[in-house]
Amino acid sequence: MKTHPLLKIQNLSIHYPILSGILRRQIGVIKAVDDVSFEVAKGKTVGLVGESGSGKTTLARSIIRLAPLTAGRIFYENIELNTLSKKNFFPFRKKIQMVFQDPFNSLNPRMTIDGIIGEPLDIHFSLSRTGRAKRIAGLLDLVQLPKNSIHRYPHEFSGGQRQRIGIARALAVEPEILLCDEPVSALDVSIQAQIINLLKDLQAELNLTYLFIAHDMAVIEHVSDTVVVLNRGKVVEQAPADVLYKDPQHEYTKMLFASIL
Repeated sequence: MKTHPLLKIQNLSIHYPILSGILRRQIGVIKAVDDVSFEVAKGKTVGLVGESGSGKTTLARSIIRLAPLTAGRIFYENIELNTLSKKNFFPFRKKIQMVFQDPFNSLNPRMTIDGIIGEPLDIHFSLSRTGRAKRIAGLLDLVQLPKNSIHRYPHEFSGGQRQRIGIARALAVEPEILLCDEPVSALDVSIQAQIINLLKDLQAELNLTYLFIAHDMAVIEHVSDTVVVLNRGKVVEQAPADVLYKDPQHEYTKMLFASIL
């Protein structure tokens, strides 16, 4: 019996008008994402790879309604998300969380770690003070940060530690899928490996599903079951990771490989 994918992107397009003149007349269109389709199976990782400006982040943001669709459909299991009202979409925000590229800019500098991780708990759950504290302590343990971190502020942590905090915040509401938007690109190579290993361990422990966005083919190789190659908003190649890395077909994919040699 065929099962539904956890996430399905079908013929997705996101276009932005080019406006000019005092009257702001449209003179063209930017096709940030253009007729993109792929699926993400439960418990697996799809790597979405391409250069800067290829549409990767815009696509991910559209899944959680941070970028408007021009056309296409987004399914979570068999539910079409883009047809839901804001109220009916709200429960899916728990299921789909995002890990951002720059952990420093994505964390409120005026909030302690207790507040940063606790904020989504306060929005989505009704926990007692004890229950809330226990949940935050458990999340810090999951991402391998000391429990006494709760009273500190983001600027007191290294880049890798801040990304761990961002991951803990994303996990707070017990999501099923993480949209990882270049989560290691701002980090030193040695720290990148630590965060990638952490994400893989969390996936195995919590049965998480990942859409992992990167521009680095070496990073994508380490995390992905399937790879989708995006160039100027279009999918140019899509294949199981082991197949694509042995025998890339499209010239753009080959160019991405050449950039890491």
